[in-house]
Amino acid sequence: AQEIGKITLEWVEHVLEDSSLYPKQRINTTLGVVRLYKAYSKERLNAACARALFYENFRASSIRDILKRGLDKEPLPQQETITILPQEHKNVRGGAYYR
Repeated sequence: AQEIGKITLEWVEHVLEDSSLYPKQRINTTLGVVRLYKAYSKERLNAACARALFYENFRASSIRDILKRGLDKEPLPQQETITILPQEHKNVRGGAYYR
């Protein structure tokens, strides 16, 4: 995974540290992703792993799906900022209205 790229290595390390999986599942999951290197370029595999990390998805089938659908070529969505609306407004009734 280190030869493929930094992001792929980060994804693999996360799966290997996941205590909710049995050791054999961890190894099979990581090997499944590393084997995808035979069919896809380093850049595409790294981009797919970046997308999976963004969505906190740690399944080999998800990486495969991202690559098949070409989602690795699309930019990741930006973090949305939450706009806090003003609490004082002439149309806001307030707690006293409901008593």
